[in-house]
Amino acid sequence: MLLLSTSLAVSDSYSSSSIRSYSCLIMKVSVVCKRRLPTVNMDEVDDEGISLLQQQLREKELRLTDVQLEALSSAHRLQQMQDAMKRLRVSTTALTIHV
Repeated sequence: MLLLSTSLAVSDSYSSSSIRSYSCLIMKVSVVCKRRLPTVNMDEVDDEGISLLQQQLREKELRLTDVQLEALSSAHRLQQMQDAMKRLRVSTTALTIHV
């Protein structure tokens, strides 16, 4: 019930543009996280350095995936709230018509 009362307070402030903004956020995060690092002279990098860089890359890719999943989850929750708002409006309208 708390979710419904919260979604009522939110009202129409969320729209399809909000979902588009989440999509934009995902794209921006992807771009920022995929920026090119300074060029490294591979002759100067030893196997240990390569292993370290590969580990850092894996960690950053995992963080990026986590952020993307969170953004998608937020967009999904937003869509659920919008659907709940529509259902509540329809039921409210139906109740006011029958009263």
